Amino acid sequence: MKVDPLSLARAHATEYDVPCVDARVSSIVRFCGVLWIVEYRIEVDTGGQGPAWASISGRTGRVIEFVFEPQGGVQYRPPLWGAYPGCDWLSGGWRQGNGEWYYHRWLDWYSRLAPDKKTAYRQRYPEPSWGNWPGFYTWIEAPIRRRCGELSGYSGDGHLDVR
Repeated sequence: MKVDPLSLARAHATEYDVPCVDARVSSIVRFCGVLWIVEYRIEVDTGGQGPAWASISGRTGRVIEFVFEPQGGVQYRPPLWGAYPGCDWLSGGWRQGNGEWYYHRWLDWYSRLAPDKKTAYRQRYPEPSWGNWPGFYTWIEAPIRRRCGELSGYSGDGHLDVR
């Protein structure tokens, strides 16, 4: 499979409203342990609005990671599933993996949004239907005692059951 990592990174930036003036391959990982893995690291030029980078799998041709750290007056963060598209909501990656720091920064940013801005954000970025994302916004907006004490796990359809 021939992968065009720059086109993939640009398309992902467009999908999640990350400014992309230019992109370049900054490194290629080719060997990891006993496996040959090709992973492209892409640096995205956001026109001075903050650093952004992506990791693209050379094997699957998918975005592994796409992070935008806004600076200056930019008050926007892509949703978790846009930053780490291969990471399901209940994955350990949000608690002790690559996504942990992004989750905490995103949650802090999202929690400070005005109610109308949250509504607009949820409409622009609805929860994906795959994985355990359905119910995510409801869960993060529930009071902490409710999230920790009354979360009953999975519903019959495999999604979070929030009471």
